[in-house]
Amino acid sequence: MFDRVLKQPHSLIRKRQSIITVHALEEMGEDDVLVVDVENAVLTGRIIERQVDRTSRERKYVLAGIDCSRERVKWC
Repeated sequence: MFDRVLKQPHSLIRKRQSIITVHALEEMGEDDVLVVDVENAVLTGRIIERQVDRTSRERKYVLAGIDCSRERVKWC
């Protein structure tokens, strides 16, 4: 259903052109999450839910995938 949404992130990760914001890196550091885990989860995962941010009205997606340790992860 959301395959189109993941097409661009897949392409950017494969080309090593993805960008992770400072805020995301800070959040990842607090949770001991590595960039490679996020990339692997995006490449192996699927979007399971779409949300709308109450403040900015931007669309957000909940993604379920597999990290580099082969653990199932779910991120928003």
